[in-house]
Amino acid sequence: ATPLAVAYLGLGDTARALDHLEAAAAARDPYLLQMSLTPPWFDPIRAQSRFAAVARAIGLDPVVMTRLSPR
Repeated sequence: ATPLAVAYLGLGDTARALDHLEAAAAARDPYLLQMSLTPPWFDPIRAQSRFAAVARAIGLDPVVMTRLSPR
C-alpha cells in the first residue's frame, strides 16, 4: 500500500494517497514503518488530519510531521 500511496501523490490524487497510507499504517506495512515521512512528496497532504493520524499510528510525532515546511 505504501508504494501506491507515493504513486498517487505523484499523480496528484491526495485522497487515494491517504487511503493507501491509512491502509499501510493499519497493516503495519514494513515499508511504511521504515521510510521517512519527511520527503517533500508528502507536502501536499502534510497539513491534513489524516496524515497526522498516519504519523501517530506508526509512532511518529504528528505535530512534527505536519509542521515540516515545504521545500
